[in-house]
Amino acid sequence: MRRHLLTLLIAASLAACASNPPVQQDPETYTRGRSLYLAGEHERAFPLIFEAASNGHPEAQYAIGYMFYLGQGVDQNAAEGIEWMRRAAKAGEPRAIEALSLLAGSRAPAQPGE
Repeated sequence: MRRHLLTLLIAASLAACASNPPVQQDPETYTRGRSLYLAGEHERAFPLIFEAASNGHPEAQYAIGYMFYLGQGVDQNAAEGIEWMRRAAKAGEPRAIEALSLLAGSRAPAQPGE
């Protein structure tokens, strides 16, 4: 009986996962946000880049980490910035990997877009 219940719970969990499609992101969201960032419009750039970062875009995750770390377009929060950089590094973003290494050695990370 317990085995059948466990099988039923696993099947229900798998069905729930299959019925929820992955979040789709607009491929232009990060590009628009990056353009605004590079133009110095950090407050306008932040929500666009954050949307892309939240949807798993590694470059956007690094950029959001950088923006949080330095307080560009958002209240400064170094811990939150490092967390976003870690997400980006885990996804293989080279600048995030380098930034975390530099931060471990107390040097500033590279600006997004460099």
